[in-house]
Amino acid sequence: MMLTAAAALLLLQAGSPLDRAKELVREGKIDEAERVLAVTDSGSADVHKLRGLIAFHKRDYRTAARELSEAIREEPLDSGAYRDSAGMLGKSLYLVRDFAAAAAWLEKAYRAGDRSAEALQLLGVSAIHAARPELARQAFATLYGTPADSAAAHVLTAQMMIREDSEGAAETELRKALAIDPRFPTARFLAAELAIARGEIGKAIEELTAEISYNPMHASSYWRLGDAYLRQGKYDEAIAELRKSIWLNPYFSSPYILLGRAYFQKAEYKDAEEVLRYAIGIDPNNYGAHYMLGRALVKLGRDAEAQEVFLKSRDLPRDRATSP
Repeated sequence: MMLTAAAALLLLQAGSPLDRAKELVREGKIDEAERVLAVTDSGSADVHKLRGLIAFHKRDYRTAARELSEAIREEPLDSGAYRDSAGMLGKSLYLVRDFAAAAAWLEKAYRAGDRSAEALQLLGVSAIHAARPELARQAFATLYGTPADSAAAHVLTAQMMIREDSEGAAETELRKALAIDPRFPTARFLAAELAIARGEIGKAIEELTAEISYNPMHASSYWRLGDAYLRQGKYDEAIAELRKSIWLNPYFSSPYILLGRAYFQKAEYKDAEEVLRYAIGIDPNNYGAHYMLGRALVKLGRDAEAQEVFLKSRDLPRDRATSP
């Protein structure tokens, strides 16, 4: 891009294009910084790095990765510049979903001393997708301040793996956690979550019963146990567990919705209406609560009210999360 003579004179007065571009980036003037940097054909590490930073700010992550790859070649391995470039390169690769390469560069940044929370989280997630569970566990253990060989680190990693849809790897981490400490809180709860996802309801009930035996204040265990009993058609058992969950945590809508379903299955439609309205009070945009309430109102012979609720439900998202 051509600059006017006046603009070129201003650049000379302000210092090198690189210095001026850096200043503009610090001021958040990314497009202007890009124009200023265009006047130099220098292939120095500083120029490549700033081009990478500009591209990153413009969400052109592939260009950012390419420029940062050039910059880091010239930076000493033990320097802060290398650490920063490795971290930004890893983040750029993460954002284009090249998880194996992202994990490799984020690991280098970690070894060079980057312990920022964001870098550790990205390293852990990238390592999960790159099938490097030990690296993932090290990252999460560092992030949450627990030894990497502890039961806590294995459970933390399993939780993250479940969120990243890596259930098989999560199950391996949970087995390792339980081998270290069979009573570690939430380990069996997570194992039950995996069992429910596979349709192994009996196993889930065993795991949840064990979790509750040494972690009786864990409201989500009662919620999931109620869910499991509901899937088995054991409505009285489901109601008992769901009430326990609600008494421990009255501000989470999912147990109320399941409780409404249990009452509905028992033809106790007025009770179903009551708890479903309470669920909607907590979570006004929950499709499931509205839909079940509409069904209960139909059974109660209140068709006009039911139609109003069904119409409301049509505008609500059907994939709302139901976990706390």
